[in-house]
Amino acid sequence: MIGRAVKRSCVKKNVADLALISLLCAVLVSTLPGCAPEQKQIALTSDTIAATVNGIPIMESRVTDYIEAFRNTQDNLQYPEEWAKTLAGAKLTPESLRENIIETLIEGQLIRQAAKDYGIEPDREVINNTIDNSRLRFSSEEAWLEELIRVGYASEYEYRSSLEDSYLRDALKAAAIPLQEPTEEELREVAPDESRKYAGKRSAHILFRAEGDQTAEEVKAEAEQVDVQLEEGADFFEMALQFSEDNTTNKNGGDVGWDKLTPSYGSAYNTALSSLAVGEYSDPIETSFGIHIIYCTAEFMPDPGKPVPYDSIPKDILKRISDEYVLEKQNQQFRDYINALMAAATIVIAPIPDDLPYIVDMSLYIPATPDASQNEPTTGQIPEIGKESGGEGSIENKEGVTGSAGAQEGAIDDSATKDAGGGIADGADSGNPEITNGNGGGGTVGDETDTTDTSSVGDAD
Repeated sequence: MIGRAVKRSCVKKNVADLALISLLCAVLVSTLPGCAPEQKQIALTSDTIAATVNGIPIMESRVTDYIEAFRNTQDNLQYPEEWAKTLAGAKLTPESLRENIIETLIEGQLIRQAAKDYGIEPDREVINNTIDNSRLRFSSEEAWLEELIRVGYASEYEYRSSLEDSYLRDALKAAAIPLQEPTEEELREVAPDESRKYAGKRSAHILFRAEGDQTAEEVKAEAEQVDVQLEEGADFFEMALQFSEDNTTNKNGGDVGWDKLTPSYGSAYNTALSSLAVGEYSDPIETSFGIHIIYCTAEFMPDPGKPVPYDSIPKDILKRISDEYVLEKQNQQFRDYINALMAAATIVIAPIPDDLPYIVDMSLYIPATPDASQNEPTTGQIPEIGKESGGEGSIENKEGVTGSAGAQEGAIDDSATKDAGGGIADGADSGNPEITNGNGGGGTVGDETDTTDTSSVGDAD
């Protein structure tokens, strides 16, 4: 018996564009004194129906499994007091948490139904290869399954389901909402303000690194010889073509591109570039990639107090702004499309059973008074189910949200596809240089590991 069902023609909550909803607060308070409880096996509820969407059931056990999988990612969440405190910090209750999960699963089911109407099916080969490649990073099947649970997947089935949902979402988005290039009028409206976050410099470089039996001293001597030739008037771009060991940039005169658009060679490179005026080049500087001579080829520094002239925006930066605008517009239109599917769907959500393992007495958590605000839990966004934060390795979902696998043996990859059917994401440390985002911040993809041949090269202005 599912009790009195509540029929709803639509789901009012606007579920975020993630594979699974971000559940709780990001900062978990310290564990209680003494030994932490052992992690429980994921508890299955009785085989009842939590909801139906267009007549298709969503089982209560699946909702519970998601929540319990998350609780198992942190030892202290097995304590009722800590679980209540974490829910309260995220402004959730067991009832609202359950509803959030159900609504996310409803959205996933509607995406599957819509994808079927378009004749879209998950690419089983891509997904199988992704799972197989992830599993190979672990020494045993037991270690693999433990890691799945540790990062928030109740089972390999849930991991596979997440990959399939990710694939179907991207494929449906591409089919239902094709990308549309912005008009010049649209770009002229958004580009001037957006361009400010890309203020910076463009550079070229000559990279020297040991080849074969070369010693470090010999490499340094070669860099100094080229530096002398540059001082004597040698053409930088010709010298880059002749001497640079960066096979990605040397054929283009060493052009690295704009610093806010391309991989970085690390702080030493960035510091040297920031000190150069256009037309100046640096002394030889050393990074983990090798020895560089850096040439500042252009700069884009809008006046903070004045409007940015549209025609002053470099074309590479304008292209990035255009691409971001296209994707943002597509994502919003896809959200509207999903909301319309949910509004048109027949959705029935059953009342919450009273014997679920995550139900907790919320009075166990007493909010802090203003005089004791330091005791109040920090609220924020915690990773979605299946995406734990912190530790080594990384799990990346198709919306670009990155959490951490923290695996000693490897990282679980939940990026099944690239652009709904592209290459299989490897998920291991790719060794790319540090990526600097449009806001000037950076996430690290392999901290200055040698992958110069993969650095991006923007087109010359």
